[in-house]
Amino acid sequence: MTDGPRPGSLPAFTRRSFTALVLGAASVPALGACMRADPNADGDGGDVGSSNPDGAFHAAYPYVMPPTGHFNFTPGLTQAVALGIYREFTLPAGAMWDWAAQEWLYLLAESHQFDEQKFTYKLKSGLTWSDDSPITIKDVEMTFWLRWLMNQQEWPMISGLEATGDDTVEFTLTAPSTVLDRRILKAAILPASVYGRFGEEAKALFAAKKATDSTEANALREEVSAWRPKDNATEVLSSGPFHWDIDSMTDARLTLTKRDSGLLADQVEFKTIHIYNGETNDITPLVLDGTIDYATHGFPVSTQKNWESDGKHRTLKPAVYAGMSILFGNNRHPEFKDARFRQAIAHAVDRAEAGLISLDASAKVSETMSGMPSLLDERWLDDETKAKLNPYPFDQDKAAALLEEAGWKRSNNAWAKPDGKPAEYQFTFPSDYADYPPSAQYYAEKLTAFGIKVALDGIESPNMTDRIYQSRFDLATASWGGQEVHPHYAYSTAFINDNEPIARNQGGRGMDFDLKRNVPGVGQVDIQDLVIRSGQGLNEDEQRALIQQLAIIFNHELPRLPAWERFGNNPAQEGPRVKEFPADDDPIWQSAAYIDNPVVMSLYRGTIVPS
Repeated sequence: MTDGPRPGSLPAFTRRSFTALVLGAASVPALGACMRADPNADGDGGDVGSSNPDGAFHAAYPYVMPPTGHFNFTPGLTQAVALGIYREFTLPAGAMWDWAAQEWLYLLAESHQFDEQKFTYKLKSGLTWSDDSPITIKDVEMTFWLRWLMNQQEWPMISGLEATGDDTVEFTLTAPSTVLDRRILKAAILPASVYGRFGEEAKALFAAKKATDSTEANALREEVSAWRPKDNATEVLSSGPFHWDIDSMTDARLTLTKRDSGLLADQVEFKTIHIYNGETNDITPLVLDGTIDYATHGFPVSTQKNWESDGKHRTLKPAVYAGMSILFGNNRHPEFKDARFRQAIAHAVDRAEAGLISLDASAKVSETMSGMPSLLDERWLDDETKAKLNPYPFDQDKAAALLEEAGWKRSNNAWAKPDGKPAEYQFTFPSDYADYPPSAQYYAEKLTAFGIKVALDGIESPNMTDRIYQSRFDLATASWGGQEVHPHYAYSTAFINDNEPIARNQGGRGMDFDLKRNVPGVGQVDIQDLVIRSGQGLNEDEQRALIQQLAIIFNHELPRLPAWERFGNNPAQEGPRVKEFPADDDPIWQSAAYIDNPVVMSLYRGTIVPS
């Protein structure tokens, strides 16, 4: 499985500001297996590096060939050949965030300013599109009007925008959040020469006070979605240091070629990037035979050990800020609604061993069980709050005591529920993932041995969301952590996603976890209100107080049970084409692998170079 959110963890949408959040795009199926390639066949030659004179970098990401795959890069569309993290090299955003340095690496943007009333976006000067036309502030303006039409996540916080100079757009704001800069600066900027007519029509609808669900907006959105480029030279334009070589594109590989006049091209030392097409099973042989230099897929531990034995590969472990958790089907099983049951399951299984089986050292167990990824724990929780959190160590005696306290009884090593019926459940998981199935099997075996009979229910990953939303599961795997820089995302994932009322759109109640409840040590709470407010405003001290309260609530209630937090297990081949990747202890690996990719940032900075 490649980068992006997992099924069963879709974004929460409400009418309140800051909650129209998109955690990622739908994964794209690969067409067939990648053909084996000559890892040394890379083009016309040059003098970039002594071992890699062609300056080629070999990567991997799934894409779909045209006509199903397409080059309409309007946000919100599926099947576009955007190439995930590598889109930054063709249609870069305003900036990328360096998580360790806590600073922006500006790309198309020169700078920005931000207060409660206004957000100012300043464009770098002297940049050009691949047709040699200048990149102007009109491109930025039309991009964001198109994003209004497509209901993108920054717009609940924006009340309008206008170009106020040759290089500046000003956004007027409504109830902004501390992460609004992230929502705006990370948007890919599109050429107005191609998308501007749609942007102008969207702008006119906004001025006429038409909503995005109005008849007129719906019609325009359908037109935008259906549009496809007819002339690649004038309608498929890039602003970054690379451009798609569409003519040579095959099911196996797509090449990005260097644009010497592109953004920061003087800092990027590679001349070509070859993107090999496929999911994990397709890409694995290309990693092992040395064809691919770097891949972000989720590989089995056995494959990782294989490449680590060849003397050329390292395993990079960037932060992902997400991992595997277990959902409880509360409306199907009333006994699940008792927090003591969920706490018992947390104690009953050795989470560290589950992570080791799935991802070896790339899986980490939460030491706080706060519902946030570990690096966010360090930044947002004070020592007093951490001291209140139960780490839920592996302790089956404690698990048994909690179940007995909740009215369960054990006889002949089999637990009976409070209603006297045998405890028997199914555990639904995506059978086509590399990392989730081993942990699902481990949990099923260990819980069964503990006296709670669990049978495996493996299904294809595209069906997971419907099964969860429609409440057709007992236990199910799902993502946790949020994959983002602000804890609001983690708690949206924990409490709101996969739950009522979001799941109502698919005809069910999801995990059906009541968000208004009395929490011991906290009192009566409206969790959804707390989650929404945790992301509002520009005062981080006020947000921190709410986040620490949510950590305590999550820790007691365990609406989903974090099994492990995933760090990357990314193969990185050094020698044939890449001199070296940053050291394992380089702070750059704190940047989120699938949001602000460390390798992409390092290529832009010129710290990863040809061998």
